Amino acid sequence: MTGGTRGDRCQRKGSSQEAVTVAVVASMSVLVAMLVVTVVSVVCVKKKYKKKFQGVTTTDITLENKTTF
Repeated sequence: MTGGTRGDRCQRKGSSQEAVTVAVVASMSVLVAMLVVTVVSVVCVKKKYKKKFQGVTTTDITLENKTTF
């Protein structure tokens, strides 16, 4: 065995570990970005409907069960 062969093996092993690390970090960052977008969307929708139904009381709303066959 020569020193160059051992170095090549370490180089390949390190690069494959690096690729896995990059893939995990990229996946986690995409997940975090999706969660942020979801939370922002939910907050905006809640604010929109809170303003829309602010003056409406529960006695003003009539719920009916409509079923068609």
